[in-house]
Amino acid sequence: GVGNAQATATMSSSGVAKTCGGGKRRRSSQQRPRPRQEYPPPPELVVFNPLWICCLCCPSDLTTGISSCMSKAFDTAFDGAAECVGQIIGFIFGPLMIFLGPVMVLISLGIIALLSYTFFIIVLPMLAPQGIISGDGILHISIVLGILMNVLYNYYMCYMVKNVDVGPKYDAVVKDLALATGFAYPETDKDVEQFRLDYARTMKERARKKREDENAARKDRCEVNEWPDVDHKSATTVLRRRPSGNTNNDASGMSSINAKTTPAPRPSRIPPWMLLEPQEWGYCTKSNKPKPPRSHYDAVTKCLILNMDHYCPWTFNAVGYFNYRYFVTFILHVFLGMIYALCIGYAPFYNRSGPLYDKQIQLSRDAGHATTQHMIPFVPTPEERLTLIVTYVLVILTFLGVGFLFWFHLHLVLSAQTTIEERGNKERRRHAERDGKEWNNPYSVGWKQNWKLVFGSRHPLLAIWPSSREPEFLPLPINGKLVRRGRHTFASNMGGKAQ
Repeated sequence: GVGNAQATATMSSSGVAKTCGGGKRRRSSQQRPRPRQEYPPPPELVVFNPLWICCLCCPSDLTTGISSCMSKAFDTAFDGAAECVGQIIGFIFGPLMIFLGPVMVLISLGIIALLSYTFFIIVLPMLAPQGIISGDGILHISIVLGILMNVLYNYYMCYMVKNVDVGPKYDAVVKDLALATGFAYPETDKDVEQFRLDYARTMKERARKKREDENAARKDRCEVNEWPDVDHKSATTVLRRRPSGNTNNDASGMSSINAKTTPAPRPSRIPPWMLLEPQEWGYCTKSNKPKPPRSHYDAVTKCLILNMDHYCPWTFNAVGYFNYRYFVTFILHVFLGMIYALCIGYAPFYNRSGPLYDKQIQLSRDAGHATTQHMIPFVPTPEERLTLIVTYVLVILTFLGVGFLFWFHLHLVLSAQTTIEERGNKERRRHAERDGKEWNNPYSVGWKQNWKLVFGSRHPLLAIWPSSREPEFLPLPINGKLVRRGRHTFASNMGGKAQ
């Protein structure tokens, strides 16, 4: 009895009633609503910094100031480190390319010589067993000589034509381009210095505004239906979804909290040329002269290159406005030559071993020959076997590498881009798609006109034939039209069209 009395007293003191017989919990006829757990508003977290614990205790203005100072210091240090690394790479890469350039040229000529030897000495006798003056022999020799002539000529011109930023040829194009774009080209040193200062001031302001726009766009893209839970121990922010449905949480103030996330990573450094307008001139701090649109400084040749595409170690030269046509034509004919080599060399390469190869050796022995002779069509001899294998493997590798390079540059030609611009345009297009906009290349005037910008107004079959002509048009279209070099007129007003 004493135990039951104690148990009853204990149960009643805890607010739970039990019956005498069953000991079941008595429930109220009306369920009381469970109070909703309210979350306190999270503190304002700007950026992560080593003084995080201190910032939690400091006023918000002081926290923002400390974080801003640290962010600026980090930006300055990062930009300085990036510039230093770029100079180190340029310092090492430049002399290395100057040293490797002649070696790469000799390797290229060696490959051409090996392929020519394999064709004329090994493959041609198999293609024309009646002799080189037969119909088959003349046909194959004509095809190979035509391809070989185009390859050697365009390779030579791509090597010899320099894209230097001095000389009458460069000056003529630059003056024509300045007149076409309405740019007052500075003539004196004082004018150049003033233009440099104005350019630096403009680029600094545009870079600042670009970063502000990117930060604002990041905040706008945050999901409105999310708010952060803050772990003060680890100083991290975790996003928690707002429950679906009508929660009517205005009393707690949670519905009025704006969506906040931890700050996005620092935006990448924006190259100055990506801040310029399509026809706007810049300033090259390396060559200390005005920088025409679409031009870039080459760290290997130490020159400002018009329409610079890339530096090619195989040609020991920078590929740009004056020799880009030679480069594209060169890789086009190399690609065609590799297709032809794959076709005529497949049968000899396939028969490099196997029953036919062994049978030819046996037939040569039975005929009393001291060495293996061509007794079966398209079957190499043991003396030709190694050379044929090495050459055909080289043809396959060259076909894959040069084939990809050719199709890539064909895309660049038809879309009016350089390799450098193609990378920047991808970034512009990605930003535009992220903001729900459409971005178009301002230098593209249709694939036919884009082709003419590089190859001229000749028929395409004649345009790829060997020719020492210089580019026919200026490096970029003006007002959506191609402008011929040295032959343009402009209206006096700003709305004049180039002709």
